[in-house]
Amino acid sequence: MPASKLLDTRARLAWYQQSGHATSESNQSLEAGEAMTLPFREYRLPVYEFEGNEPPAAEVFVRLNTLGTRLSAEDVRQAQRPASRSQRRTTLQAVSRSVISTGFGKINEPTLRDYLGIIGLASNDLADLDRLILDAIRFLRSEAAVPHLITLPDSGALPAVALFVRRYGYPSGRIAELLRRWLWRHFATGVTRFHLPSKRTRAQMPNLVREALADDPYDTVATLLSQTPETRLVVNESVIEHDSAVGLLAMLSAGPLNLDTGLPEKPTMLFKQNRSSLLPIFPGRRHIDLPNMIMTTATPTRPAASVLSEAAEDVLASHLVDRSTLDALSELQESLFFRLRGQRIMSAAQDLIDFHAEWGSHGGEPWRT
Repeated sequence: MPASKLLDTRARLAWYQQSGHATSESNQSLEAGEAMTLPFREYRLPVYEFEGNEPPAAEVFVRLNTLGTRLSAEDVRQAQRPASRSQRRTTLQAVSRSVISTGFGKINEPTLRDYLGIIGLASNDLADLDRLILDAIRFLRSEAAVPHLITLPDSGALPAVALFVRRYGYPSGRIAELLRRWLWRHFATGVTRFHLPSKRTRAQMPNLVREALADDPYDTVATLLSQTPETRLVVNESVIEHDSAVGLLAMLSAGPLNLDTGLPEKPTMLFKQNRSSLLPIFPGRRHIDLPNMIMTTATPTRPAASVLSEAAEDVLASHLVDRSTLDALSELQESLFFRLRGQRIMSAAQDLIDFHAEWGSHGGEPWRT
């Protein structure tokens, strides 16, 4: 019997008729079929019923539906009691675990507590905080091509998007396109000759969004875009420093192939426990910036320089190593290799920024459709 008929009596009887199991000669098979469906139809689903405040209820929901953690009787009793300081901490832990479960990285509790104020939520609005952060992560991944916290060029981008989502809902269509353009123009200011007037803080980007808020989201993104450069910004060497998120995104944009298997690396595997999988080409050297790093989960038994020197062209290209760079590597000309590969990473970063920032597009003004 098809599983889709098990719980639908009318559909099940129709199936018996169509399959010939409802005749007087087939009573035995019909009874056997009904006996088979009985455990499914009479299965008792466990349900917790309680009255209490929303934050503890949200904790219960996250535990059951996201983390798959079995609830104890004490958990249910705690959920029925008024929210306490310790429970708020526990719920912040649940939000942190919720973020971890997405594979986007870990956001600790103090940072989440800061997000509450930055986004404009009350201290007990933790269910809303969880929803807004997850929506912001989804947008950063799907629209802005930022797969992990390590590759987020500005720590304020996540709460900024969350604040936008809180006001207007999840961005889509033209609004999403313009918001992504603003994010990348802002990211570009950190790795180019353009200097912001003040030091970046986690609250800077959300403050820009808050100050630009209008009734119409088009007006908001138009204001945001008007505050960023419209002409093309040229990246500088800061993009190849070891902690450059834009540099990591540039390396990732090349589609790195695994050094051992030659198969595409998965971003979720390249970034784990808030650390990136970077393998030094020349280990033990003082040069720890990105030109001396390969983005791979492989653990070759030989030095990476030796593996690269024998790698196929598609593998080399996926790690931003061209023929002249490979020649420098083969001849152990480290300084030349670092300079040439640094240029390749900078070029990839420029292409990535140009693609997402769309310099000069319609003067930063949105189309109204």
